[in-house]
Amino acid sequence: MLFYTVGQSRVFLIMMYAGLVIGLYLSADQALRQLFSAGRILSFIMDLLFGIASACIILCALMIASGGELRLYALMGALCGYLIYAATLGPLLRRLARTLIKPARAFCLWLRRRTFLQKFFR
Repeated sequence: MLFYTVGQSRVFLIMMYAGLVIGLYLSADQALRQLFSAGRILSFIMDLLFGIASACIILCALMIASGGELRLYALMGALCGYLIYAATLGPLLRRLARTLIKPARAFCLWLRRRTFLQKFFR
């Protein structure tokens, strides 16, 4: 019985970090959606990429933490990491993104009008 409980805290912490990374990726994804005013197709593509990237993050963290063994406490660690991110750092980054999106969008529009990129966006 002791053999199964020795590395659980290490696995749990590594999976918590994976949950934090997924939360950061989700915030970046939401900021990019706001920046580019994503429509249906772009939202679908970004959702698909988020799902694939999240699965890859979880699988890589499982391979590093426990050699690929899927245990309930590992999944709970990833969920706890995401929930900690969503409760602490997530709202701060959303507010920061909201304040930076408007100037960034205005800069992109200005750049589009002033450069040769105008031909690519029509």
